[in-house]
Amino acid sequence: MFHCLYRCHMSLFEWREKYAVKIDRFDKAHKKLIDLINEIHDIIKLKKGSEALGGILSELNNYTTTHFNDEIYFMEKYNYPDIEEHKAEHEKFIFELNQIKEKYNQNANLLNLQLLYILKDWLVNHIMVTDMKYSEFFREKEIT
Repeated sequence: MFHCLYRCHMSLFEWREKYAVKIDRFDKAHKKLIDLINEIHDIIKLKKGSEALGGILSELNNYTTTHFNDEIYFMEKYNYPDIEEHKAEHEKFIFELNQIKEKYNQNANLLNLQLLYILKDWLVNHIMVTDMKYSEFFREKEIT
């Protein structure tokens, strides 16, 4: 049996090649989102404190908005046919993030791993289904 002597670190989830949409800028952004969600997971698991949690939640919120705006910019530029559906998916994620931030603002101790699993599942499903739809479309436009 394995025992941790100091600090055990277990990611909530890791990047897998099957998540790649094969557009460098978007794959890098998705990896960063995964890293941020994993950081939140670590903060909660290791009980690092609400200040650290508040900072990383803000960073996740800001980075998510930046990434989503980047995707939408290219969708508008190239008249991506499923843009409205994609925007709606983004709005759902931002809503979930805002719910989490609201819980944190009310009482940082209420923020639990269950909320992170919701974010993780949403992100994985979004990448694997919704973002994969634009993969070939954008690769034909030679977006990097």
